[in-house]
Amino acid sequence: MKPGNVRNNDVSIFYRQLEIKYPHPKTFNKVLTSITSFYKFLIEIEELDIKNPFKNCVRKQVLTGDNLILTKDEFEKIIAAVESKSSFQQTRTNGRRDYVYATWMTNAFKLFLLVGGRREEVLSLKWSDIIQGNNGVLFFQFRNLKVERLGNKNTPKKYSPINEDLLKLLKEMGYDQMKGKNVKLIDPENTYTINTIMEKVSRSFTHFRKSAGIETPFTLKHLRKTYLTWVFHTMGSDTRLLSSHTSMKVLENHYINPLLLNVEEEKLMKVKVFG
Repeated sequence: MKPGNVRNNDVSIFYRQLEIKYPHPKTFNKVLTSITSFYKFLIEIEELDIKNPFKNCVRKQVLTGDNLILTKDEFEKIIAAVESKSSFQQTRTNGRRDYVYATWMTNAFKLFLLVGGRREEVLSLKWSDIIQGNNGVLFFQFRNLKVERLGNKNTPKKYSPINEDLLKLLKEMGYDQMKGKNVKLIDPENTYTINTIMEKVSRSFTHFRKSAGIETPFTLKHLRKTYLTWVFHTMGSDTRLLSSHTSMKVLENHYINPLLLNVEEEKLMKVKVFG
């Protein structure tokens, strides 16, 4: 069969056979990536006028080691533990007691899940960081702190479109009243320094995860991993538009244009964490 004659039904049959022959997710993903790359070579290098039928095939989740992600049920249990205020304090091994509850803690955890940013990025967000593109889509604009700290002080900001789930949360947090204000979404009173609040939110997440009876050793960073996994379900290899993982060969100089989303970036608006 010629590459250009492959149809969706052929892809479905191949996908099912691949699952049988390569049950391990990593091997399965490597084979699927190889054939996707082959088609990309035919299209971009050989300039064949064909489509890539494997481009949107969903890869398998690799849930070993540090690649754990939360389920919807697990996340909701953690949120319930926060909202029930089951415990205001935790005791460290050195005897020090920390207050782990704050009125904004639930929103903080939800933002980490739906924004997918790093700790400092999410906890530094202000209402004035929400902008609207010419196409009417709302975006968060971030400083790319990771690149800036490598010495490039003139690094452009990066942009992430706000999808339906995230917009719903922002409206619940008071977007209509707060939009445009130079006030942080989390800890609006600036009670804590950025380093203190990063440590506080991390410790609180672990505390409430344990309070929820979840033994899997999730930490705050697994909310970002969960988000990127669901982005990957929708965008495949184009997850690099949001991710900064070097293992995914991210293009650090790629930033979404807030004035116009291209075809691949429009997929971000369709991302729904937990499906």
